[in-house]
Amino acid sequence: MLCAIGLWIQGLRDEKYPAPQEMVGFMSAAERVALVAYLQGGRTHEMYMGYSWCRFGCGIEDASMGSRDLTDGTWVWPQGLAHYVDKHAIVLPEPFVRHALSSPLVVQGAAEWDALHSDPLPVSDALWIEWVSIRRNPKVIECLREAQARTTGIWTARRIERIAELETGRGLAAVRCFWRDCKRQALAKMHVCAEHCSDTCAENDASAYGRRAFHVILEDLTRAYGLVANFGEPEERLPRTIYAVR
Repeated sequence: MLCAIGLWIQGLRDEKYPAPQEMVGFMSAAERVALVAYLQGGRTHEMYMGYSWCRFGCGIEDASMGSRDLTDGTWVWPQGLAHYVDKHAIVLPEPFVRHALSSPLVVQGAAEWDALHSDPLPVSDALWIEWVSIRRNPKVIECLREAQARTTGIWTARRIERIAELETGRGLAAVRCFWRDCKRQALAKMHVCAEHCSDTCAENDASAYGRRAFHVILEDLTRAYGLVANFGEPEERLPRTIYAVR
């Protein structure tokens, strides 16, 4: 079982993982340099269809954050974790730091690695979640939940507005909506009602707001450390998809 570290928040509804800003802490310069080198030297555990991105919004290109998880055979971490340790002074669980600094990382050849790890090794994030839980800032969770509530409100309001626009603009048909158990009248020359036509539009508006609200929370956290955040125009950050192992 591999122990996962360095897993960061993905969006407004992710309360499981922390923002890296919450994990900023002190480490001696020598230890930090050695830890960065260790993190950069890991062997590929999984590869993804998509790059990670810096939650500090420091302007680094997503491609530089990597698209892999790395491992030393005991621990596993995102390829971009070295960036957070090096450039943003985050700290990591003490058991991992002791492990990394006490024994140089030995990178095995591809054939030797594949022979030892012919099957994908299971991963547990339990240690990471336990370690970060006592270091998290309750205010961050509060801000996430407030933004979630506003996003839901925007979705509801936009949906009601869009239903009225469709019914007024298109008119109603004499038949009911074809959706099961829906009792609304279909729109003129259509088989579905305005309610079912409006969901995509409302969801797009709410999603755009939610992404921006999430970035604002990260920007505020970054500025709390006297740094400049540069998220640019909000983009839809899709979950990375695993496409290969090792």
